[in-house]
Amino acid sequence: MLSKIDALTSQYRKLIIQPNGGLAIGNDQQNNVMISQNFKAEELIGDFNIFCQLPPFLIRTCIFPGDNTIIMDRVLPFFDLWAVKTIHYFSHHPKFMVQNKGAQNFDFDSNLELFESLLLLGLESERYDILRRDTPLGKVISESSEKLLPCFVYPLLESVVRNGCNGILNPDGTIANITAFSALPAKKKKFYEEHLRQNPKFQVSNIGDELLLLTKASKNPFRATIDATIKEFAICVNSPKEAYATIMDARNGILHGDKISSRGAIAVKYIIFLLCLSKISEEEYKKEFHRLQHYQMSFW
Repeated sequence: MLSKIDALTSQYRKLIIQPNGGLAIGNDQQNNVMISQNFKAEELIGDFNIFCQLPPFLIRTCIFPGDNTIIMDRVLPFFDLWAVKTIHYFSHHPKFMVQNKGAQNFDFDSNLELFESLLLLGLESERYDILRRDTPLGKVISESSEKLLPCFVYPLLESVVRNGCNGILNPDGTIANITAFSALPAKKKKFYEEHLRQNPKFQVSNIGDELLLLTKASKNPFRATIDATIKEFAICVNSPKEAYATIMDARNGILHGDKISSRGAIAVKYIIFLLCLSKISEEEYKKEFHRLQHYQMSFW
């Protein structure tokens, strides 16, 4: 299934991105290569491994070069809605709150709930078109996803990544295990070793390096998919830089209103999803799947 999704999304981009760099939208033949046209929703969410490997392909279908962010495939909002629902279910279920208690649990509840709320605000307004976009309130809601979400997700990502690097990094970014930095390029490893010698409380504040530690030195079960997501993002925005440097630039650009930051927020959203989903086992997901299908969140 994944190989077919890979082929479809590659073909999708080729159809949309023209030789001159422009984008062709609305071509009837594009419908034939959309994920939503080739798979039933149940196929995508029924298999936990497939579900958790979709982010790189979803990014490929919604981030394009230039200043355009275009979401066309109907599977994107469905995936976001299901991911939020799944994460909320497991993070609030009494059984799993006790079971997952500890350093690797959902210990950022208030931030996670705000993250969910911002995503649902955008999803619900798109789904029901509740408010006219040309009204003052409509503009506020419309811009919330575009401006508030990027400002929020980057700091949340850093918190979640540090949590995922438990034993390598402390929650405040100080170094817990310098030997794990051997996974970084030699120049970066030397940089951190030297700074740690000078200051035992030296904090890692480069999100690119933190993500690199996560994907190369941690035991996160989705580290390969997170790595693929980061690399796909860099390809989508035609970045001349290395993938992890690109995501760092997106994070830093939020302070200056750079376009790459809003597009980077899409990639960051999926990385956060993956880090949250990595706390759920395939066995638990299967056991709870039918309950999850009927689960109604309190704020839904």
